[in-house]
Amino acid sequence: MAGRRVRCPECTVILDIPEGFRGTKIRCSVCKAEFRIPGISDEDILDWIGTEEADDTSHGAQALRPGTETAATGPLPLSEAEQAEAFPGFPAGFEGFFLARIDSHGALFEFPAEMLKPASFRAALPRKCLRCGTTHHIAPHMVIFGPLLKDCTTLEAEFIDQSTRLGEQELHQMSNEELLAHLPGPQRLPHPADLPMLYWICDMCNPSKMIRAQNRIDPETHEGSCFLQIQRIWRAEEFLRAVGGEDTDAHDKLLSVIQKHPETPWDHLPGSMQQRMRQWYAPHRGEKFVSYCPDRSHTRTEDGMAGVLVSSRRLIYHTALRHQESEKGEPLELCFSLESGRQLLRIEAPNWEIKNMVVDKAGLRNLRRALTEQGFTAQWH
Repeated sequence: MAGRRVRCPECTVILDIPEGFRGTKIRCSVCKAEFRIPGISDEDILDWIGTEEADDTSHGAQALRPGTETAATGPLPLSEAEQAEAFPGFPAGFEGFFLARIDSHGALFEFPAEMLKPASFRAALPRKCLRCGTTHHIAPHMVIFGPLLKDCTTLEAEFIDQSTRLGEQELHQMSNEELLAHLPGPQRLPHPADLPMLYWICDMCNPSKMIRAQNRIDPETHEGSCFLQIQRIWRAEEFLRAVGGEDTDAHDKLLSVIQKHPETPWDHLPGSMQQRMRQWYAPHRGEKFVSYCPDRSHTRTEDGMAGVLVSSRRLIYHTALRHQESEKGEPLELCFSLESGRQLLRIEAPNWEIKNMVVDKAGLRNLRRALTEQGFTAQWH
């Protein structure tokens, strides 16, 4: 054989390896990780790469079937035959727009570069946190179509020379299209990759690895294609609907994946909250997280450190000094009151009691709904 194709164990891109490198140590051209090419058979290498029937990529806890694999310098463009066979049926105006792959890195879209010219397309990513989905306390970030398919946060320092500081009230009043007019475009990139494109992250989530992008544009003719990879499959579906791709085979494919991997209440928590709550909440086998009511005697940026958690089996109260649990079948009494402008909650279980926990309306509403939906024996006063 003239060469091999192997997957980098660090960044998972597919590399083309000459035959003579079998059994030697190589460096990945994308992430620079070093690993050894095993001296194994063709069949073993095919199993390692993955086939249409079995793949080692995953989303959540289940494996997903891949589409087009990733090359050492970025995604491989689909051939015309592959495009027609994979996800046909896009309406007029969608010529060249394709869902190239769905895997553990999210959904990868390929589209003509000229689609970046309308502001409506560059504002099509949902105006909510791309990680947790909240619409509050969110800030705009820039999609950067660099020469390689990379995390956009790693490219900000290289291609963004200035930033426009806008307050949350100003952001709330401006449409996405109006905001695009105020944002600086990425520098030193061919047109139209130098036009600003928005995505949103809340102040409690990390934007890292949420968006990857790449341009393959001829700097002379400004023609070519772009790639956009959205890590959260649910946000990818919202993006596809926003650009008019709802009645397409690609949208049906995304929906079929979402049905197998539905967004859960845990997915709606910011990453920092998840990390804090993992310090005191470990689900039992078969147990599911349902809701969290923060203790508002702490600041919002400390959410996850204290409060009431409801799972499918337990109610858990936690602070730095106390940790109390009540099983689903145990009786609970909850009393809500107002005192000096504060909303207070008292929780009484058979073996413990919490007095005057400060709550907000959203937390109280989520707690009441969770206890009712999960069938807890709870009496409210």
